[in-house]
Amino acid sequence: MQINRTSNGTVHVALTVEEAAAVRDDLGQIWASQVSTAGDQLHSLLESVTEDEPACPGFEKEYQGVSDAKRRLANCKHCRQPRTAHPASA
Repeated sequence: MQINRTSNGTVHVALTVEEAAAVRDDLGQIWASQVSTAGDQLHSLLESVTEDEPACPGFEKEYQGVSDAKRRLANCKHCRQPRTAHPASA
């Protein structure tokens, strides 16, 4: 892991895929209502870079106050199938 602070107040973090997956899994253990908006956004970002298949194009991930596990079980708003059953977007 490498962290670089810039003069404009931003922080750049370089993680291996394994480190990103570990952070993603740690954040996924916490109820969404107990995670800050920034933590939730980080978790979503880490999901997108560590999953083998892209998310369903119609899947709506932003459920405030719903646990991450329930988000994963939610049906696609596009086809009404479970997210895991929907063909991956290209």
